Amino acid sequence: MVGTRALSPNQAIVLAAVTNLLGALAGTAVATTVGKGLVDTQFVTSTTLIYALLGSTSWNVITWRFGSLPVPATPVRGLIGAAVGSSVRGTWCCGPNQ
Repeated sequence: MVGTRALSPNQAIVLAAVTNLLGALAGTAVATTVGKGLVDTQFVTSTTLIYALLGSTSWNVITWRFGSLPVPATPVRGLIGAAVGSSVRGTWCCGPNQ
């Protein structure tokens, strides 16, 4: 919308912020689908979430910086992969019986 000059950059940022907030408040269907059965919530701690966010951010920066890599680069794939990876790691090293 900014490229076509329909909105100024500031208007586009405000529009994006408002619609993202409304989308987050409107429902949790995507979060429920992603979280349901994907990882065992027993192993998800705040450390797991921090590592998932760091892994996702790192993946996005790497794929952005080296754009010619023939790998999927969407933020959702990065976040889901990081969440699964950090949860698996948490299960292996810090299971409930350890």
